[in-house]
Amino acid sequence: MLLLSEVNPFNRFEEVNTEVRTLNELQKIMPEDSNIKYLSELSDKIGKFKIQETDFYIYSYYIFNKLKQHQLNRDLNNYANLASWLIKVDKEFDIVTKLSMSDVWNNKERWGIEAIAQLMYNWWILKKTDYLYFIENNKREILEYLKIVTSSLKIYENPDHKEIHVEYILLPDQIKTANQESVKRLNIICKVLPIYETYCADKIKPSIEMLNFLNIPDDAHKEMPIRNIIISFNSEFANLWADTIMSNYECASVYDLLCFWYELREKIVKLFKHNVYILEKILNKQKINNELLEYIDELRDNIFVSLRMEKLYPHQKRPFEKPQELPDTSKVKGAYFSSIRNYTNQMVSLLMKKNDNNTRLAFLNLRDAENKLFEMQSFFNNIANESNNFIADFDRLCKEEVFWINRLIILNDYYLNVRNNFFYNKNSVNLWKIQKDRQYLSSIISKIDETNQFGFDFVFPSKIIEEGYIKKVPIIIKNFDIEDENKISTLILVFVPVIDLEVDYIYILFCNGSTTVTKNGLSISKLSLEKVKAYFTTESESELKDITPPLPIEITNDILSCFNDEFQLEKEKDYSNLENIDNTYLQLWEYSQYAKNLTSDDIEEKKYLSRLQKNKKDQIETMLEKNRNVAPTYFVNKIDYLKKAVIEDNYLFDDVELNTCLNEILKYAKASII
Repeated sequence: MLLLSEVNPFNRFEEVNTEVRTLNELQKIMPEDSNIKYLSELSDKIGKFKIQETDFYIYSYYIFNKLKQHQLNRDLNNYANLASWLIKVDKEFDIVTKLSMSDVWNNKERWGIEAIAQLMYNWWILKKTDYLYFIENNKREILEYLKIVTSSLKIYENPDHKEIHVEYILLPDQIKTANQESVKRLNIICKVLPIYETYCADKIKPSIEMLNFLNIPDDAHKEMPIRNIIISFNSEFANLWADTIMSNYECASVYDLLCFWYELREKIVKLFKHNVYILEKILNKQKINNELLEYIDELRDNIFVSLRMEKLYPHQKRPFEKPQELPDTSKVKGAYFSSIRNYTNQMVSLLMKKNDNNTRLAFLNLRDAENKLFEMQSFFNNIANESNNFIADFDRLCKEEVFWINRLIILNDYYLNVRNNFFYNKNSVNLWKIQKDRQYLSSIISKIDETNQFGFDFVFPSKIIEEGYIKKVPIIIKNFDIEDENKISTLILVFVPVIDLEVDYIYILFCNGSTTVTKNGLSISKLSLEKVKAYFTTESESELKDITPPLPIEITNDILSCFNDEFQLEKEKDYSNLENIDNTYLQLWEYSQYAKNLTSDDIEEKKYLSRLQKNKKDQIETMLEKNRNVAPTYFVNKIDYLKKAVIEDNYLFDDVELNTCLNEILKYAKASII
């Protein structure tokens, strides 16, 4: 894919004087990398693609001449799309500037924002002087229009006119779409107004006290240079060209696809087996014959070649077909098989016990492959089940993969950590692993016990959670008041000493009965503990700035299985009578934000405000009617009162009021448990 990107003729963007040359940039960073060198040399040997010599260019030429000579009854959206395509082929194929910018804007409802955005961007490319003159005389109206069509509440320039900002409402349950929402708005604004150096986006959100301590990354906040945005929304031609090339690497059938990956997975299992065999030979101080080493080298090379191949799902890359939801093999290729490739490349360093980074990375990559194994198996099993191919074979192969990768991990660990071994056998390795895990847990318990001067009642696990090279230690604490912030701070201090051990996360489980564990726990990261220690060592306030507080997690039976059978999860509680009350409060908050932020006397903005308020009022009333016969009477009456105050009397339902109402729900839910 790097080579394909390097030779792609549509990765040049003259309007911002930029060319995407990923391979070239990688060569500057890693000048000694042989693979990068080889790909770079190969790309230099590939002749430059000349679009003027293609049938596509001739086809575009005749379309342009036909459109230039005839006035068509246009599908306006498709006209704008076609105009953009023609300009990308050749700027002489211009069917944009024959239109009048004023006429387009006067009929903006007919054209629609997508078509207008494409036309404005093309005007900027083709006739910049005329474009800038139009913008200078109509900028205020354009900004107002952009605010409305992007469903935003604010759009404004900074004082020196080098940046433009957009702000829009994003509620907590929409946080996963934050990046998408911001980028979508900036793309439209940049197409219409490609005159700024930087494009900025931010969300307008309620400040909810119970969520503020989480330090959730702000994916809505963007400060994007014009270069980055133009590359992102101009990538369609580059993608079409790349997909056209990649369509030649699709498998003829699903059976062929499964056959290729099945054979590759079998080769990997063979490598695991021979890797184990060699390690056992070394540990038994037996000679390894050259034929075996040559076979393993050949097997490794074969795996490398297979992993470099592109074997796509049938119809996965068809640029001019209607997109289908098909399994994407690149996801597992970049996950499990990427870790396998890395381990295969580094395993020689591990076998030779070289004291370098590759030895450590080899072991970590093998652990990472183990962590991604089930996801890979599920991916291919689903395809096998749907196509009725390889079902029994995959079941057998999955068991072999699990067995041999686990065996190899334990044996590599033993080989790297046990010196002067004179009595090796398979049982001794298993016993060593059990003893090692016990010592590891014992070290953690000792560290915590040394600092537990506050009498916390801990229950320690009999095993830990290992996901790849990430180690998580679950610990139960009995009779702990989770609402006491001082106690939580003290609890964190007790765990600080474990940073000297291989611990990535500590999971805190709360047991408020004799054996019942609540479904809500906390996760404390090693990084946070390190920052706490740094603060107490240096007394520097800067160390506290980026500390992530304990994050809430859901406790599952898998986590609880790390303890003895005496503990069980609390039963599910029925909060259906409180369902959507919090959402109704959030909708009332959003309604208030409309009038607070949309204060212009502009007629179009007033219509926009009225439209937003009507839609939100309908949502609130629908939600309230659903809850009226289910929710507690107190909350129904309160929402009725607030609805009248906010909608009819223009009462500002702000963050303070919102938090008061949300805290009431929380108190009610806790009281109903008792």
